[in-house]
Amino acid sequence: IRIERDGAWWTVAVSGTLPASSVVHVAAASDLTVRGTSAREIRFTMTQKLRVPDEATARLFAQTLRVRGAGGWLIFDLPAAVRLEIPRASQYVALSSMAGMIDAADLAGSLRADSSAGKITVDRIAGDVEIHSSGGATSIGTVGGQVRCYSGGGSIRAVLIRGPSLF
Repeated sequence: IRIERDGAWWTVAVSGTLPASSVVHVAAASDLTVRGTSAREIRFTMTQKLRVPDEATARLFAQTLRVRGAGGWLIFDLPAAVRLEIPRASQYVALSSMAGMIDAADLAGSLRADSSAGKITVDRIAGDVEIHSSGGATSIGTVGGQVRCYSGGGSIRAVLIRGPSLF
């Protein structure tokens, strides 16, 4: 747990590692950033800015930030920004955010991203990509496979898709 004062605000960050062997789905309540790395485990950091009176209150909030995992799912259900580093070689990962953006990059496998209310950005994905956005812009960088992108609202921008695409 890391707690820092920033003017009238406190920034709380909770970090840790998890085994990556069976994680396929990641759900977050807020912003979700995922990067593929050469590591064999999952590294995570949850960060939240709070306007609370003192460090003790910020620390109490930090103790509520937890990750739940079961049946291939990692669930971050409190409103904190989540940053994950997962093995780049992961065959498939599905990401969802209830009220934030999704930003995923540097993955050798396929990706699915679902956002209810935020921008979706994907780049340097070697496999296929499927995107479902209820609102917010979608930005697609380089994708090695096919892309299927469904948007309920918001612009769609694509740079380089090496497979068939459906928008």
